[in-house]
Amino acid sequence: AAFIRRFPRRKITTVVGVLSRGRYNIVPCLEIGEGGMQFQASEKHLKGGLVVANLFLPKAHFLAVTAEIVYIVQTDSSGRSCYGLRFRNLSFECKRKIRDYIAEKSAAEA
Repeated sequence: AAFIRRFPRRKITTVVGVLSRGRYNIVPCLEIGEGGMQFQASEKHLKGGLVVANLFLPKAHFLAVTAEIVYIVQTDSSGRSCYGLRFRNLSFECKRKIRDYIAEKSAAEA
């Protein structure tokens, strides 16, 4: 089944702390939206697995969210992959912070 996004995303240049199967890693965050985010990691994660992701949005908004890994895409020969996350039980406040960040998208990003 194809994965269809229901919310717009915005590229983000930051790192995210990912807690998965008892291990915590700091990895690059690539995109974020109300429905989820994408990060890149050399550590292997399982599709369908749950993770806790911690990150700062610009303007110092800290988010700690639970998410499910919904897709995995191998990105380069070094073994790194991109992981797509779908947020679970995201609070209204977190959704609002993400929505505000996406709405600030610059003309260069559009």
